[in-house]
Amino acid sequence: MNVHPQYIEKLPADAFWFFVFKNGFQATRFPTKIEDIPDDLWSREILLRILKGNNNFVQDQPSEDLIDGLYYSVAEVIIDHNKKEKNILGILYQEDFKSCRDPDFAFQNLIDKQILDSDQDCHYDLQLKGKYLQEGELLLRTPFPSGILLKSRPSNNSILCTPNTLKALGFQKKILLLIKDEHPLPVNEYGYNCFVTGVFYIPTTQDYNLTWLKIVPNAVAILKGFQINQPNGDLFEGNILQKPHIKKNFLDKVGSFFC
Repeated sequence: MNVHPQYIEKLPADAFWFFVFKNGFQATRFPTKIEDIPDDLWSREILLRILKGNNNFVQDQPSEDLIDGLYYSVAEVIIDHNKKEKNILGILYQEDFKSCRDPDFAFQNLIDKQILDSDQDCHYDLQLKGKYLQEGELLLRTPFPSGILLKSRPSNNSILCTPNTLKALGFQKKILLLIKDEHPLPVNEYGYNCFVTGVFYIPTTQDYNLTWLKIVPNAVAILKGFQINQPNGDLFEGNILQKPHIKKNFLDKVGSFFC
């Protein structure tokens, strides 16, 4: 096919994740056959609209064979990733590494809604039991799957607890990543060696969970205790504990002083 190679990476990610952003994960129906892909996720009509609106997409007038080939190529990527339960990553841009998100990030309104769910302001703590690494920086790619930027390859641990979300979110938020994919990075001025992605686990409450899933689509919202079965067979556990109420603690101390 006479198509720029980057578009073979870009098209499946665009089709899948913009659909998820609009409709939610369940609406994809997790297709494992081409005929099961929802028409408003990927179809020849969608492809023709893209070709019509982007003259740089192909180097000459697309033939019927090219259109068919491109349609099936994108559909097969979607099917293959669903079968393997892997994220369709799309294209990583080094320009995003500086701020850990797109320089023209268009979803700040969603992040602003989550400030009171930061580590500093939320009313709960996350208690963890099991082995995990605590390193890396969240790379926010809304509406595409997020991941963590690392300066060295992760060890055998498959759970990452990222200590730094400040650049991406503007506040600290303890989040976990079950690593499923590791992508080596070319030499870059920021010193990142690899990008890992998979399934994020975000502690939160009913007030914030749906917005988190918009911001980080490859995530599960944790509202209470949880367990993660790691690839090596180990069980990783966590629990959400309510922080003590400051006013109540103060009154308790005052009461004990006068007793």
